[in-house]
Amino acid sequence: MGDQDPNTDSRDDVKEIHIAGCAVRLAFVRKQDNRWSVKGTVECGLHEHRDTESILTGTYDNREEAEQAAIGQVTALLGQNEDRSSSRVTNWN
Repeated sequence: MGDQDPNTDSRDDVKEIHIAGCAVRLAFVRKQDNRWSVKGTVECGLHEHRDTESILTGTYDNREEAEQAAIGQVTALLGQNEDRSSSRVTNWN
């Protein structure tokens, strides 16, 4: 995070985890008003099929709430990648 936002504190930190086989990078941003937000990326796929999506949370009173919001966004994003062969949707002919 080389380009520092003037609204952030220098005590920002990063957490890298894997969820459902995807690399998730969460950058925690502590605002000057001591509230937290998270900027993140989710990277899935292999080789030419690799794709990256970004997330951004609102601001929260503490780091844990911001992290939970970010994980919720990642989970929702990954939940959209449903295997159509196991979908419960009935195709009408």
